[in-house]
Amino acid sequence: ISKSISYEALPHNVSFAIENIKLNKVGDTCEVVQKAISPTDEDKIEFFISTDSGKHSILPVRGREHMSVPAININAAIAESGATAIKMDVEGAEYELIKSVTDWSNIRVIVVEWHFNALRALRRGKDHRTELFGEVMKILEQNFDVIRKLPNVAEGKNYITHFVAYKKDAEEPA
Repeated sequence: ISKSISYEALPHNVSFAIENIKLNKVGDTCEVVQKAISPTDEDKIEFFISTDSGKHSILPVRGREHMSVPAININAAIAESGATAIKMDVEGAEYELIKSVTDWSNIRVIVVEWHFNALRALRRGKDHRTELFGEVMKILEQNFDVIRKLPNVAEGKNYITHFVAYKKDAEEPA
């Protein structure tokens, strides 16, 4: 990796990331951008605040405080950064963001923490959450050579899972 770019919407998460970069002496290979990744082209987006700093989200959550934060469209972030790898931990916005990507050609790997219940899909039943997960898996199957996930994960009782999709190197035999 020549450079790692982290998008963080809130100032305190940015300050934690910067402190981590300094402590680990990797400042020349890491950058933190204070923006939320968004599926829209708006330059600001509503960000819903959790009492747990690891659960803030761009998805509306009834009863949560929210604030307007700077945002960048996922496609613009990919293009501007020249990204070849994506690590996505976006507290439920995975479906919207993955569906919004218009060009996967330069992305070699994507690692995702997937939240089944974040779109409130459970209210519509397990079939709906399976359908949404299946849509994303089809996108990945069309754009990557290998997908690693737990077997039957969409049919289980999981609320959070992880998966990775990657392209085989051109030199590697098919």
